[in-house]
Parts: sequence; C-alpha cells; structure tokens
Amino acid sequence: MPARTPINASTAADKLIALGKQIRAHRKALRISATAAAEAAGVSRVTLYRIESDEPSVTMGAYLNAMEAQGMDFGIIKPTGLAADAPNENRKG
Repeated sequence: MPARTPINASTAADKLIALGKQIRAHRKALRISATAAAEAAGVSRVTLYRIESDEPSVTMGAYLNAMEAQGMDFGIIKPTGLAADAPNENRKG
C-alpha cells in the first residue's frame, strides 16, 4: 500500500526546501566544501546535494546530520501540557 500524502504536503515540502537552502547558505558562510560537509555529516556527497537542492526524498535524519556537522541547531521546542509530561500513576519507582 502506498503511503498517504499529508494534507499539507506543499507546506512540508516548502519547509524542507527552505531548510536545505539554510544548510547550504550556512555551509557556504563557513567556507566548507560540500565534500567535507558530507563526510562530517556521515552522508554521501549526493545526499548532501539532494538536501541542498530541494529534493524532499531525503530522510529527516540526513538533514539533522548535515545541520549537526555544521554546528546548526534545529531549535525544537518541547510543547507543554502533553500527557508525556504528566507523572505516570502506573509507574513504580
């Protein structure tokens, strides 16, 4: 069964495109070659090219590896009030 397309697929693709452009711009600002950046991220040069060139088929892990290798922070903000934040009454400890 093929995967379902998310409702806001164009929005997600737009965000990945913007993220790829930011990764490329940051790499260029640091004057790091694409080959060196790819090696540091543990991805192939082709994968880094795909990240920087608007190809949304690359895994999110590869994006995060590319960012980490360049010292970029993804800036994930933990939502408050989630069930996971509440104490688990069934947990012994």
